[in-house]
Amino acid sequence: MKLQNVKNALQPLFLKLRPRSPKGPSNEEASLIEPVQVLAVEKHRFVFGLDWRFYTDRKDLNLTFSAAKKEGYTHHILTQSEDLVGIGRFSEKKTKGQLYSASLQLIQTVSQGGVELFVFQLDRESYCLLAFNDSRPVNGYEKIGSRTDIMALAGDFQLSQVGQNIRQAGNTGALEHEENIKLSEAFGRLDEITRLKKIPDYKKLAFIVMGVLLLGLAAYYANSYYKNTKMKDILAKMANERDPNFIYEREINSSLQNIGLPAQMQLERWRSAINPVPMLRRGWSLTGIQCLPDECKLKWQREHGNFEEFYLNPLSNEIKNIESQSANNPATGVIETTIKVPVSESAAIKWTREKLFPLQNIQRPLASQLQDLSLLSNSAVYLANAELYPLKNGLSIQQVNKPVVSAEWMVTHDLWSLNELKFTIPSLVVEGLSISRDENKNQWIYTLKGRYYAKGKEY
Repeated sequence: MKLQNVKNALQPLFLKLRPRSPKGPSNEEASLIEPVQVLAVEKHRFVFGLDWRFYTDRKDLNLTFSAAKKEGYTHHILTQSEDLVGIGRFSEKKTKGQLYSASLQLIQTVSQGGVELFVFQLDRESYCLLAFNDSRPVNGYEKIGSRTDIMALAGDFQLSQVGQNIRQAGNTGALEHEENIKLSEAFGRLDEITRLKKIPDYKKLAFIVMGVLLLGLAAYYANSYYKNTKMKDILAKMANERDPNFIYEREINSSLQNIGLPAQMQLERWRSAINPVPMLRRGWSLTGIQCLPDECKLKWQREHGNFEEFYLNPLSNEIKNIESQSANNPATGVIETTIKVPVSESAAIKWTREKLFPLQNIQRPLASQLQDLSLLSNSAVYLANAELYPLKNGLSIQQVNKPVVSAEWMVTHDLWSLNELKFTIPSLVVEGLSISRDENKNQWIYTLKGRYYAKGKEY
């Protein structure tokens, strides 16, 4: 038998359907809706008197909901057989807290199928009746009332089921062949599937769904726009990071701050630091000097003194001493003294590209000065080719718009000419000074190393 035929066959037995108003209930129609009854049983609020209606599928159920909503019904519950829905109308005051279907509660706890009639005494004055057919509620037989009313309704149900085997149960003892069931057994073990829910408002849901869809689309397009914009920014950043000028500009300004003082200024600082140093100190002979911008190290070889005598007359700018010896022999003692180079008043000079001169204005005068020094006997000079500063792998001067170039230079000669040296070339620095004694010639020689900095192009 088709499902629709089953529905048509069972409908007269279970349902007392009322006409559905397509435009919603008037005040008069709403008053005709039989009110549900709510009573607390075993500490939970149970609903009696729902209007039970058959449905065939989800579409039919949705139509039932729409019609019920227009008729003024507010809540519903579905049976587990998924072919019957109970609907009821509640005021907002009654819907505070959870509501549970009394019929579905008994179906879950004590129903066994077939035709069943349950009558319970709920309290001193209240009784309830619930009737089922194949564990489905029967419309009109789900009531709370006095003993008289409930027993009359029980008789009415028995007459409607003449010829049927009726299972009769409860806690009153008033039914023929009554099966005793305790109230706690029927209503005590609460099941969540017996809880009533609000009838969905599909028009409202449609607006909500439409709103969610619109928000989703807006979020999608906003996210797409953001991702596209972000991707463009990332690609632009990647392009910039591969651009030679971007790479170069990221480091040039900080690198320029690592350039030392102008050559003449630094040379004068060294002179003032080492000029007071004696050649012989308490039996210790000076053998060499190594100078960096802010300090100089002096090496002393023992001739006839000792460590304690050496320290009797310290230098004014002496800051540290290190003693050593060779072959476990203190007679071969060596002392390294560190002296501080005086601070220049212009030590805070800041180099910028704008202060630098073009390469030709630096390279040519420096080369000329080194050429003149090379004419001195025992002298040696060195000048490297200009290269990009700071050096970056893969970058050339030609790739950079505003390059700075630099190159090493060096001069070596007898110590006497050190005091005669004078550097007037701008952006020329000295980075190291080494003074040592040539034992073969019994002469002191020096080596001065430095760099120059210039603009690699016209800008």
